[in-house]
Formats: sequence, C-alpha cells, structure tokens
Amino acid sequence: MSRLDRNTRFVPRVAPESGPINLQDHNSKVRYRNVWFVERK
Repeated sequence: MSRLDRNTRFVPRVAPESGPINLQDHNSKVRYRNVWFVERK
C-alpha cells in the first residue's frame, strides 16, 4: 500500500443537467478504450 505525501480530500460536486465531457490526459500519451457514456434519467 502506498502513502501520499500530502492530504487529499473529496469535494462533492453537483453534476450539470447536460454538457460537454472532458477526459484528462496530463500531457502524456494516453489512449482511451472502452469508454461508455450512459444518460442518467
């Protein structure tokens, strides 16, 4: 098990009704495969 050098905390956010989806890449060569988006009702 690894340890973090700093404290982290979860900040809950309210999801918008609809809008764009952004995927983070952190400036590295990343490939996204098998990503599924399901509309919540």
